[in-house]
Amino acid sequence: YVGAKTDHPLFPNPLGVASPFNLMTQGDCHHQDSDTRGRVAVGGNFRFESLGLGRDIHPFVERGEMPSFPYALIVGGSSFCQSASLQGGPG
Repeated sequence: YVGAKTDHPLFPNPLGVASPFNLMTQGDCHHQDSDTRGRVAVGGNFRFESLGLGRDIHPFVERGEMPSFPYALIVGGSSFCQSASLQGGPG
């Protein structure tokens, strides 16, 4: 689990702000014929074709908790989508 946390002060989460994401880029990203089962953050433009995204994101509402990060996809620039499935997020 990427977003795992530790209570030990000597072993903080090594991924920091990137921990909720499976894919994180500063620039553009072209993702095709694949899937990313977790969250995606793209700093530039995002083009995705024949892609499944966010399938394994669970909102934790069955336990009465809200997710620490409610978004499945963040794009800083423009996005193009063709034959894609976006799932996940807060229920």
